[in-house]
Amino acid sequence: YNWRLSLARAESVKAYLVEHGIAGDAIATEGRGASEPVAQCEAGPRPALAACLQPDRRVRMELSKD
Repeated sequence: YNWRLSLARAESVKAYLVEHGIAGDAIATEGRGASEPVAQCEAGPRPALAACLQPDRRVRMELSKD
């Protein structure tokens, strides 16, 4: 489930960039889900857990000039 969310987030950013003139074939996307977490959260009340996990809802981009 988290991997699909991660991939959807990356695809959304790609769509935005393509919409603004970046060539789609120049953008590779992948989802990471729980494989590369930033936050280490304890189970607890849902609002606190959601706040703790917020840093993991990110998209990382790497740009290179060819």
